[in-house]
Amino acid sequence: MGKLFISTSLISAPIPLFFDMCKRLMNSILVANSVSSEQKKIKKMIDQEYNVSCIGSLNDPEPNFDDFDLVLLDHNFTDNSALDFLKQIVKESCIPVLMITPADDFQCAIEAIRVGAFNYIVKTGVFLELINISV
Repeated sequence: MGKLFISTSLISAPIPLFFDMCKRLMNSILVANSVSSEQKKIKKMIDQEYNVSCIGSLNDPEPNFDDFDLVLLDHNFTDNSALDFLKQIVKESCIPVLMITPADDFQCAIEAIRVGAFNYIVKTGVFLELINISV
């Protein structure tokens, strides 16, 4: 019978070091946001460290989710609901989704997590800085 070897090097690493190591493994992010000015700001903020692709609507060519390490999904991405797009992502892939939710609708964040988002960021005046810290 074969032996199972479990490396403890990641487990014993300090938490910031662990997240830094994970960050190095991630290199491609899809930004799904219908507001082009926000798309540009997000891309400019994280483009130096990651390969960033943007889509502004469901009319854009559908991305292959397996080509990305993370999706940043804005709550107002689609005409109906970004939650529908989130459901599609979860159905087709196991890629983590970071949902950007409105400040005045906590139900959106709860529903996004329930549907399958990895986490969420509340869209406030400083949400762009939070994105830079979160990815």
